[in-house]
Amino acid sequence: MEIQDRFEAGCVILDIEDDRFGYPKTVVLKNHVQRLLHEGNKHFVLNLSKVDMIDSFGLASIISILKLCKGQNGDVSIYGLNDNVAKLM
Repeated sequence: MEIQDRFEAGCVILDIEDDRFGYPKTVVLKNHVQRLLHEGNKHFVLNLSKVDMIDSFGLASIISILKLCKGQNGDVSIYGLNDNVAKLM
């Protein structure tokens, strides 16, 4: 999975550059967020505008990332959901 980081207005925007969001790619994202948290970042935006399909591992990964961030007094927002992914969420 290719992830592009952008830092804007005090948060990290994570652009997911893949049309499918599922295992094992979700592990890459979780590890990436953990590294960014360790570096002191606390506010994240997941840009899923290029994601056409998300599976149960993808959903679980988003929940896990949310818990990690909340544990560090941070937060996660989701941006760019298409209709199919929005219905699943």
